[in-house]
Amino acid sequence: GIKNILTIPNEDKDSALYLHVRGLCHLALNETDKASLSFKNAITKDPNFVASKRELSMITQENKKPAVSILN
Repeated sequence: GIKNILTIPNEDKDSALYLHVRGLCHLALNETDKASLSFKNAITKDPNFVASKRELSMITQENKKPAVSILN
């Protein structure tokens, strides 16, 4: 869980993999803004980090879906 990720030493937190996992934890907690930021930071650390690019793309696509009215 999120408590386990908090026990990682600070020197290991400066990596794309850590930032990606942190983003996944935020997604699990339904914190999409924080997740997006973590994925963006992972891509900044490693521009070729495909997994973070994929997750960020999925979040962006979810935000673009039109709202559905239950009244129609």
